[in-house]
Amino acid sequence: MFTVHARSGGFGLPKPELNYTVRVPAPLVKWAGKRSYRCDLYWPQAAVAVEYDSDLHTGSRQIAKDAKRREVLARLGITTITVTRIQMNNIEELRQIALHVSKLLGTPKRYQSIELRERQRKLLGSLLHSKWL
Repeated sequence: MFTVHARSGGFGLPKPELNYTVRVPAPLVKWAGKRSYRCDLYWPQAAVAVEYDSDLHTGSRQIAKDAKRREVLARLGITTITVTRIQMNNIEELRQIALHVSKLLGTPKRYQSIELRERQRKLLGSLLHSKWL
């Protein structure tokens, strides 16, 4: 939905790298507890990542792991935006995330027209009812 052209109901963002591997520099490996992280969506030219936190990301241990991950990525200069299932199911939430990402990428968008908003609602509805999610 993020990269689908607006005329089809998407947000028209540039295509990101999928499952991009970010190497953790040696001085941070011991603290991070990992040598690398995978980013769900990553735009290397802007050092912006979008991460999906499913409903499995609960409990103190998982919350701590997610927080450490965001901290390590921030220390590496990567801006990380987290998206939850509830946000993925809400077109207004997704629109706000897309606006934020587009600003960080230096390609600010506007999603103002009523027609575009309706196309976005329809696309999200079809995606939510597909086998892709």
